[in-house]
Amino acid sequence: MADQKQTQEFLNSLKGEDTIKPIYNPEAFVLRSKAKAAAERGEIQKSGCPHPISQIEQYMDDDPLRKREGKMVNLFECGACHMLFWLVDPWGDPVSDR
Repeated sequence: MADQKQTQEFLNSLKGEDTIKPIYNPEAFVLRSKAKAAAERGEIQKSGCPHPISQIEQYMDDDPLRKREGKMVNLFECGACHMLFWLVDPWGDPVSDR
């Protein structure tokens, strides 16, 4: 239960006006996994937002301890509704963060 609460608090805290948002830890694949699991459990509802391209914000891995500072990752947020999303290939596999 604590993980679910932390996940929801984290998703609710994702706000801001930055075009690129830094993440420090955990890595993007962890955030994607948590968002997908929360949606599957019904904890995240579809917003009805069209996610306009002009409002899309991309996350950047900014963990200097892992020598990935400033690396763009496959994690995005709609600036209008704050929904997380990511790119997948035609088979549904997430695009690599490399």
